[in-house]
Amino acid sequence: MVIMMMMMIRMRRRRRMMMTTTTTTTMMMMMMMMIDDDDDDDDDDDDGDDHDDDEEEDDHEKDVAMINLTSLTKGDDEDVTDYIIRAETTASALRKAKEKIGDSLLIAMILKGLPEAYRPFTTVIMQKLEPMSFLDFKVAFRNYEDNEKINRTPAPSASVMSAKSNPNPHCQTHSRA
Repeated sequence: MVIMMMMMIRMRRRRRMMMTTTTTTTMMMMMMMMIDDDDDDDDDDDDGDDHDDDEEEDDHEKDVAMINLTSLTKGDDEDVTDYIIRAETTASALRKAKEKIGDSLLIAMILKGLPEAYRPFTTVIMQKLEPMSFLDFKVAFRNYEDNEKINRTPAPSASVMSAKSNPNPHCQTHSRA
């Protein structure tokens, strides 16, 4: 029974990774509709126009922040830290507007916005059985980026190393016996 549940969880995660852009867009639209439905329930009282204007402004800010979060993408030249800060800022704006944003949703939106080069990292994170805290995610993300930078830096070749050890190859020292 436990094995079957673990297999089902893994299958769901794999399916999530294979979502097309169309499916993701549809899901974002559904989320926005759900938020709008929640907002409509709160709009039943007609006590005053000033209160309604404030609510409309709050709703607009919340909608903008939600759109920013769901359309978050990492730029090619953007640093990982800057990308995470943009995501955190957007999540903070939503929390300020009294919207519940959990670590899992924030992580999912960040992963969704990563370019194809981050596919190995995304795969590993999505296949974890236990939910990950946002703090642990940030550490893992930065570690992955640091490792990728190290792997992209070419190692010095043997000829360069020998040239460094003997800066003047024409000048040789002879030992006397």
